Amino acid sequence: MKKQILTTVLLLSTLLAAQMSLTANAADDGEGLLLISPKPDTVNTQTANAVDDTFLSSQYEQYAGMYSYEGVALQLNSVDMLLGGGNGGFDLYNLPDRQQASVMVVRMRGEEEAAKAAYEAGEIICPFSDVDNWAKPYVAWLYEKGITQGIGEGLFGNRICSAQEYVTFMLRALGYSVTWAEEESTDVLYADVMEFASALGVWDEYLAYEPDFNRGVMSAVTYQALAADVKNTDDRLLYSLTQSGAIDAEKASPILALYDRIDTAAALERASVPVSEGLRLNGTVLQKEDLVYSVIGLPEGDYHEALISSLLFDVGIDLTGETPQLALNGEITSESPDLNSTIPVGLWLYDGSVYLDVMGLKTKETLADSAVMSSFSPLFGDLFDDLYGSAPRYYAITDVEIAVSDGTDGSAAGTTITYDMTDYMWQIAAISAGTEAFTENAGLWVSIINEMYIDEDGILSWASDNMYALISEAYADGTVFSAEVLLQTAVSYTAWGNDATLTYPDFSQFE
Repeated sequence: MKKQILTTVLLLSTLLAAQMSLTANAADDGEGLLLISPKPDTVNTQTANAVDDTFLSSQYEQYAGMYSYEGVALQLNSVDMLLGGGNGGFDLYNLPDRQQASVMVVRMRGEEEAAKAAYEAGEIICPFSDVDNWAKPYVAWLYEKGITQGIGEGLFGNRICSAQEYVTFMLRALGYSVTWAEEESTDVLYADVMEFASALGVWDEYLAYEPDFNRGVMSAVTYQALAADVKNTDDRLLYSLTQSGAIDAEKASPILALYDRIDTAAALERASVPVSEGLRLNGTVLQKEDLVYSVIGLPEGDYHEALISSLLFDVGIDLTGETPQLALNGEITSESPDLNSTIPVGLWLYDGSVYLDVMGLKTKETLADSAVMSSFSPLFGDLFDDLYGSAPRYYAITDVEIAVSDGTDGSAAGTTITYDMTDYMWQIAAISAGTEAFTENAGLWVSIINEMYIDEDGILSWASDNMYALISEAYADGTVFSAEVLLQTAVSYTAWGNDATLTYPDFSQFE
């Protein structure tokens, strides 16, 4: 989806700001965070309007926890697929075993009572010796339907369920044949199920960033599978289940309606970006951040600070060649009690090398060694994939609204798409993957509103993200760090395709 364009640029600005903070601190021996402030007189009018200064955290009363998928769990619960845990919640942090995963699959197919009755009547049997009595009706039903074959030697293999095993269950529920070795009926080998499921939209690389396959991720995979088409049909699995009576059609109708709205919005987005051999664009980016943080329990007393920052830059992206190209120029102006300065910034990705100009300090790095680009550059590929028709991440979208205006009411003629994303943690997880940014004692809650405007000619003109986050972490010494962040990012797209240009400096001066 095209909001990935905005997200990619947003991530770059975040990573770049972090790098600039290190540079500023090294130069000034200061301890303050680097902050960014806007230059309203140089900002494109549409971009400036896209950032709403009245956006307040009070607009968001529900926050999704990192790795929680609470919104998806509630929707699955509404169609009797996911039941609550013993503590009144959904136990989304718990790791499901293969028996529990089997229950989920049987409920998804609306066959729980039928499976129990058939097992009691002896119509189906559980051929595995390592299945608990309570789980035998479910496993027996899966075996009867060919959804599970066990692990051999009469064993089901009741261990913690892996993502690959659960995705296999979902593919078989969609009608695909998954086998260990090539057979006449094989659609995909077990070794290749993750790649196969990614092509269908049942799995994606952001779910793979999660540290564990817990009940939250299991819920997301199930939700994606319900949105996917049954093999050799144009019917979503959830719709097919309502047609067969396995799931109550009235209960499922809100989810099906949301799926349809997301698909409609995704189609509008894809059509709004001029793409032929690849993506090429120019844009102006404005990012504003309000940060309040505190450390409680310090020996010298509690510490609190409020910071305001913003960033403004022009960016060009070119994905038409074998390697991605990037040209970025802008200013980072800091405003804090400890640090106030304006830093001109240039960043270029050209022919596999990264060039960085900070306050006249010009450096050159390979892409592999670049601290700024190492986390950002893989997202080029994700952006490119999204432009070419990958399935939407339904689990990340709480709701979507499509508003069309003919301009008669004084607004700009065109289409505005607004996404409400509370389970947006797949992107945050992508940033923190492989780092120690979040520990077992840390909490992160995020809510995001993403908006994009497609002009009357059908071209994506601007997009914005409004993100509110609460972060907390408890340390072994008893101190507690907490932060409240309001991050607003707006991108005004100024040129597409052959009209877009990337300007580079004389790289001979970079060391």
